[in-house]
Amino acid sequence: MKIYVYIDPEYRDSLWFSQCYRAICEEAAKKKYTLTLLEGDNIYTTDIDELFEGEKKRVLMVLTTSLEHSEKLGEFFYRHNVHLLLVNHLNPQIGTNSSAVMVDYTDGMRRLMDYLASCGKRSAALYGINPKSSTDMIKHDFFKNLQGMDSEIEATTIFYNKYGLDECFDFMLPTVDKYDCFICANDIVARSLIKHLKEIGKKVPEDVYVASFGDYLVAQMGDPPLTTVSVDHGELGRQALFAYNYLRKTDHNIYMTAKVPSTLRIRRSTDDRTPQINAYKKYIPASTKSSLGFYNDDASERILAVENMLASCDKLDLQILSGLLHKVSYNKMANGLFISENVIFYRIKRLTKAASVKNKEELITLVNEYLSPDEISAYLGADSMSR
Repeated sequence: MKIYVYIDPEYRDSLWFSQCYRAICEEAAKKKYTLTLLEGDNIYTTDIDELFEGEKKRVLMVLTTSLEHSEKLGEFFYRHNVHLLLVNHLNPQIGTNSSAVMVDYTDGMRRLMDYLASCGKRSAALYGINPKSSTDMIKHDFFKNLQGMDSEIEATTIFYNKYGLDECFDFMLPTVDKYDCFICANDIVARSLIKHLKEIGKKVPEDVYVASFGDYLVAQMGDPPLTTVSVDHGELGRQALFAYNYLRKTDHNIYMTAKVPSTLRIRRSTDDRTPQINAYKKYIPASTKSSLGFYNDDASERILAVENMLASCDKLDLQILSGLLHKVSYNKMANGLFISENVIFYRIKRLTKAASVKNKEELITLVNEYLSPDEISAYLGADSMSR
């Protein structure tokens, strides 16, 4: 069986895409399915009848979170009788010919708001929302629906990331003292926020709590480790393949929305507080609003570089990275890890390439901005090299 997949080129190097697409490929290989990839704007000049020749029902899996892009795809493929299966994306404007497999971000927002309220927080800001991202707008709409409602925690203000994370912080800064907690759009946004808060003397979690979505390595190994709604993009990919198979085989013109559950991970950015969850009303997200720009600023790119580097690491790489941050000599590192110094040189060279930096010094500077040596050691379980 052929699985037709469209990949938005803007997301090909993103973290969620790589995890999701890898799971799709692995699951397809198990079932002996063939993936047919469609990429870029040349899709609009493709002969769709020839592409889907012999298919009883035309289904296309779409990997994007861009509202604007999916609307354009929806309009084009509607004319060619192709049903779109949107992965990690929901767009009400193309509901007539689309289904969706989503992480349950609405439930994730509910969990975070309930948790922060149970910790005694009373004034929450939603921070770093990308108004052109469908997943961010789900969080936005849930938070917006809470505003003005009688609840233990007030959904105060939404701050948008329209022009970059530095500008987002500058816009928020005059009112920073109004909030005792921030819910960030994702781990990249949260790391940037914590860095800026530290620069103005605000401590996390002592002065303000920060929570986010994603649970990437940069969330787990930073200082402080982030409380996150864990998003299983691998499971998202597996469920997407299951949904594709179901849509393709059914004779009926059905539309489905499947949701992958999320998990709340409590860490030190909220003081490791144990949640005492109260039952809130089931709020339904409002319709998605219009949009502006994407993450393409230096601040987010630097954090993404750290995460991409971490994603390429095995245990030995992390041990060497921990040694570098702890200023352990190569000789002592080699003896402690039972390897040669040449292996350390080779591994560090590979890490610098993965982090898109020129040398070891730039790597250390970059990693020190967002990660904690002690948290890397804790992640490893125990540091094999004492300071």
